[in-house]
Amino acid sequence: MLHFPTGDDEWLESDNIDNMEQYDSKFYEKFEKIADSLSEETEPSSQLTLLIELCGVLPFCSEHSIYQSLDFLCPLLVEFAKNKSNPDIMLFSLRAITYVCDLYPPSAELFAGENIVPTLCQRLYAIEYLDVAEQVIVACLLLS
Repeated sequence: MLHFPTGDDEWLESDNIDNMEQYDSKFYEKFEKIADSLSEETEPSSQLTLLIELCGVLPFCSEHSIYQSLDFLCPLLVEFAKNKSNPDIMLFSLRAITYVCDLYPPSAELFAGENIVPTLCQRLYAIEYLDVAEQVIVACLLLS
C-alpha cells in the first residue's frame, strides 16, 4: 500500500531510508552478478540473455551503483557493441550503454575513451538493422 506523506509526516523517515537502501542494495547485487557473469560468458546466446537481464536491471540501479562498476562495464559493453555477427547483442549492448549514460551522464566520457564513437558511426554508415540504427542515434545523443 502506498503511503503519501501528510503535513505531519516527514519525507525522510529512517524506516523509508532503510527501505530505499535495501532496495538499492538488492538491485546492485543483481547488477553486479550479471556484469560478472557477462565478462566470463563466451556463448553468444548466454551473452544475449545476460545483456537482456542487464537492460532490465539498469533502470532500477542508482547512480552510485553505476559509478562503482564503470571501469569494468564500459570496455565490456563497447566490445559487445562491436559484435557484427549478432545484431541482438549489438542492440542490447547499445541499449545498456544508453541506460548507463542516462543514469550517470559523466560515463559518456569513459565510453568515448573506449572508442565507442567510431563503432556508432560505422553502424550508421552501413545500416543493416533498423533497431540497431535507432539505438545508435539515441546513444549518440546521450554521448554528445
